[in-house]
Amino acid sequence: LAKGDPALRRVIQGTLLRHFKHFNSPDPDAPFINSWKDDYSPWERKLEPDGVAYLIRLAWLYWKVTGDDSWARAGAEHDARRAFDRALDKLREYSGPQGLVKCPNRPSDDWTQYPYLIPTNMFLAATLPKLEEMYVALWGDQGRALECANMASAIRAGIERHGTVQHPVHGRIFAFEVDGNGGVNLMDDANVPSLLSAPYLEYCPASDPTYQNTRRFVLSPDNPMFFSGTNGAGVGSPHTPGKKVWPMAVMMQALTSSDGGEIHGLLDSLDQLDAGTHYMHEGVNPDNPGDYSRPWFAWANSLYAELVLKKALGLDFR
Repeated sequence: LAKGDPALRRVIQGTLLRHFKHFNSPDPDAPFINSWKDDYSPWERKLEPDGVAYLIRLAWLYWKVTGDDSWARAGAEHDARRAFDRALDKLREYSGPQGLVKCPNRPSDDWTQYPYLIPTNMFLAATLPKLEEMYVALWGDQGRALECANMASAIRAGIERHGTVQHPVHGRIFAFEVDGNGGVNLMDDANVPSLLSAPYLEYCPASDPTYQNTRRFVLSPDNPMFFSGTNGAGVGSPHTPGKKVWPMAVMMQALTSSDGGEIHGLLDSLDQLDAGTHYMHEGVNPDNPGDYSRPWFAWANSLYAELVLKKALGLDFR
């Protein structure tokens, strides 16, 4: 869409530059802070490394689709290279001896139970090669590129060694969180990155056997965050206590499916879960869609638009 729309390109450029400005703020934790009240004052000190992966993906995708690399040379407070340098330094600081990156908070803002959140590490492993490519093509920095490659490799090795477990019902699956010493948290959360979203994050193909086992686990009562009711079923979150399905997770189930019947059914379910508002919400009671949190949830609305564009209209974003 941006390739043929100069106005939309300006919006995305502005989004990139705003994030670079945040990453370059005097706060040493800036690349990991998820929410800012003003230019240099975080109002919620929640540290989430997935924000680094999202920015890498947005910059790389915009560059690949449009060919526009002007954002990479903005300089001063919007300096993209300096922002990514700081992000890499922060990732190295938070990396454990097994290669995994520590995550103080989940994408839901909740505290993690164990320090190594596997979905976020999956996202980093998938996006660091994109940053590696940008370091070479846009800034001619082979040293930082090699750092990206080594970190991505170490994270993947850490996930395979510490982030998988043998489930008695579903076989070998990915854990949600681990401590690197045998402690595991087996669940999934509706927020993205999630285990369900691994192919969407480009960590692995949807056909990957461990992912397929994990998907069956996530979409079953064995996942303590899976709920079902008269108007649908899907993954919820400890962030919204009680029986609440998150439409975002229903969308992710559809985005990672190639089964037309499954996708059609999930779209029908989303129609029910909007409670007649024509907007997507945060958590919804599947037995009473009028019982929901957030009448306006831009993240879920945007993801719904992406679902329709990709699955209903067949557009390829890559």
